[in-house]
Amino acid sequence: MAKRPTGVTLICILGFVEALVTIGSGLYAFLLGSILSGIGAAGGAVGAVFGVMGMLFSFMSLIPVVIGFLLLVAFYWLWKMKRSGWTIVMILEVIMLLFSLAGIATMNIYSILNLVLSVVILYYLFRNKKLFK
Repeated sequence: MAKRPTGVTLICILGFVEALVTIGSGLYAFLLGSILSGIGAAGGAVGAVFGVMGMLFSFMSLIPVVIGFLLLVAFYWLWKMKRSGWTIVMILEVIMLLFSLAGIATMNIYSILNLVLSVVILYYLFRNKKLFK
């Protein structure tokens, strides 16, 4: 097996961090959903709204958790210089880029950093596609 280039190593390390942060944000959203559902258990009209919001947050929190775990697997394959890793990382990073663009309107630092990270990863991997067999 050919030696892994330093750029691929750095991209994989950034990708592992991105995956862990994505999983963490999903778990945070799940916690928030649980808290809102707990408030909703108090009853009444306001409680019903909080309960529904809590269920939505809890359900929607599955998306970043699943994407984060897929990123972990894909970056591991990229680490091993597998072509399938390259393909899956490219697809997931486009998804991450779209989510970041949607979150830019809120101007939160996570969306901005994730946007920059996705662009860097996509650019590097697209330019070095020939490395992955």
